[in-house]
Amino acid sequence: MNARIQLQFFDKSDTPIPSGDVANIVTINGTANTAAPYEGSTVVPAGALQARFRFAAIHAGTDSNIAFGAPTVRIKGTGKLLVDGSVHADKLIVGTVHGGLMAATGIITKVGQIDNAVIRRAHIGLGEIDELRIKGNAFFVPYRFTAANVQIPTANHIANQRLLLDRSITGLGDGGFLVTVNAYMATTTHYDCFGGLVLTTTIDGVITGTASGLQRFGIRTTGGDTGFRIPIAMSASAFGGATVRFQLYGYNGHWTGDFERINAETGQYVNPRSSNPFNIEGITLSVSASRR
Repeated sequence: MNARIQLQFFDKSDTPIPSGDVANIVTINGTANTAAPYEGSTVVPAGALQARFRFAAIHAGTDSNIAFGAPTVRIKGTGKLLVDGSVHADKLIVGTVHGGLMAATGIITKVGQIDNAVIRRAHIGLGEIDELRIKGNAFFVPYRFTAANVQIPTANHIANQRLLLDRSITGLGDGGFLVTVNAYMATTTHYDCFGGLVLTTTIDGVITGTASGLQRFGIRTTGGDTGFRIPIAMSASAFGGATVRFQLYGYNGHWTGDFERINAETGQYVNPRSSNPFNIEGITLSVSASRR
């Protein structure tokens, strides 16, 4: 079944525009014994005041009768007419959308903006929040900082400590917080290794907790790969919008006899040993507050 739906335009004197031509609106290649809606569009020529439908059967592809019914003409907007329940438009402006089904893949799959929303439950894969307010301040977000692996040579003795990590946090609020450090001492080519990690906490320029932030460590072996964890824990209290600065230092005990036992009677080191270079790896500093 082949047919065409056409429009022929006329001016005010009933003269065809332009020169008797017709506009093909729809060319139909349909299935026999079926009914279906068809649509098309054309541009109205200048000077046209009226138009007439023309329905034409294409005999080469049609061997029976064709019935046309309910022709309708509308002014075309920027969208598309409703066809089989679908709406195609660049923008849709409505007061309220009613319906029980919405495709999950079609709900804000790209960039979206929501001015005010009430969400009962949500899963967020990755989010960036400029300002977070939690009712009653019953919430905390741990901070976690890391530093690159580093070797501590004998030149970095206790009087020449090496800075391993330096981070600051502003706005912990009123209340206490806990700082934990975890690192790993590793050596593959040296025997005796002694050293220390020193954690300092500075609140608005005032150093606090230095003594409790010192962790000495050491090992004596006859060679081979060695290594062990080095934990540090410190608690402190911040206030208001204070800036809290955390600095982690490492040193080698080679020059000071820092790990040697001193004879109480002679004041001399017992079996003094020298240290060798070692690595500090997997450096992690975590801060968790009781209140924000």
